[in-house]
Amino acid sequence: MAYRLVWYPTKGRTSGRERRVAVSKNGPLTVGRDQTNAIVVNESAVSRVHARIEIADDRVVVSDEGSHNGTFLDGKTIKRSVWRPGQKLTVGGHTIELEKFTPRLDGDYRPLEDRAAVARMLLAICACLTLLDFIFTAGQFWYISSYGYSPTFRLLLALNTLLFVCVYLGAVVAFAMWQYRATDNLRSFGLRDLEFSPVAAIIWWFVPVANLLQPMRAVSELWLASNPLATDKRLRRQHAPGPVVWWWVTWLTGSLAIPVLALVIFIVVAINPLALAQTFFLALIVILVLSSKVILMLSMLLGVKIVNRITRLQDERTGVQPQAFETRVMQ
Repeated sequence: MAYRLVWYPTKGRTSGRERRVAVSKNGPLTVGRDQTNAIVVNESAVSRVHARIEIADDRVVVSDEGSHNGTFLDGKTIKRSVWRPGQKLTVGGHTIELEKFTPRLDGDYRPLEDRAAVARMLLAICACLTLLDFIFTAGQFWYISSYGYSPTFRLLLALNTLLFVCVYLGAVVAFAMWQYRATDNLRSFGLRDLEFSPVAAIIWWFVPVANLLQPMRAVSELWLASNPLATDKRLRRQHAPGPVVWWWVTWLTGSLAIPVLALVIFIVVAINPLALAQTFFLALIVILVLSSKVILMLSMLLGVKIVNRITRLQDERTGVQPQAFETRVMQ
């Protein structure tokens, strides 16, 4: 049996505004306005470090950390008290409940953080290299139009492109390994009505035509099924999350833009070899090249967001480790 906290605005509790975090014996949780707290309540009435929650002698103990407006347990001001399941702690305009739970793990759950860290790092590096690629490419076009051909710009662009390809392939492998483990974890949550198995979620990336849609659907199911409130019945009624849709649209657009650009250049040159000297075609090529790089960079950053979100949801669902969340006051 384990303990976890459920907190929400006191004025209205809804499933969309609830947050959960496990209470661990590895260390205390702090509540307060400062961003270093495990539970961040961004309200002026809450002190920077307002309260501390920890497990002592197999009991949950809550302590007030000298807050200005006090900490209340079932409506009574406390300094230090044993916190029993069902009791409500009030901090500012938010209520925190303590509940016992048994993580629903029907199989072997494996934490994602190790693989998520590698995937995040490589995707972030890819985004930075894409930005450098954008700068080098824009600089090269500007230099050519002003001073003529520059071998230096071309060499820098080639080196950056080579480095990008190597890191990009590493990011693809790291993301696939993370996705496989995350999808495999879904079985340990007791979910059975799933469309994608761990192997199928990866294979669909390599199936022509189907890979234009199926990988996005697999990641969408992974996102929705990782939610602590997810059940087989709820999964059938939910749509793809917005960040996943935008990630997929930007990835497809950025990835297809370069081949389309190459095809446009080939057709134009085949029809009229002098066409490249015309201002219109040169401007079209510049716009397509630079747009594809910006779109690819956005897709990388959205990929980082997806990895972070799903990893956090699975840890929150299982109570493997405390997670830091921020609670913002709704205006």
